[in-house]
Amino acid sequence: MAAITVDTGIAGFHCVLVKAGWQVAKKTVLKLMRALGLTCRVRRKKRYNSYRGDAGSAAPNVLDRNFLPAHRTRSGPPM
Repeated sequence: MAAITVDTGIAGFHCVLVKAGWQVAKKTVLKLMRALGLTCRVRRKKRYNSYRGDAGSAAPNVLDRNFLPAHRTRSGPPM
């Protein structure tokens, strides 16, 4: 196990153990690394998230425009 460096993540750690003849699951390797206090310096990429929360507000109705529809539209499937 001398080939394991700090840059090696769970996958590399698991690969070294399998090559050494151990039959372990990846989750077991994760638990083992946490118990030994081993962490990887390389972070996993974060998923893109475009949510900005309550961004901005409606502009004031300076021109006094009527934004309501002229007639009511039916919603839902036709009868």
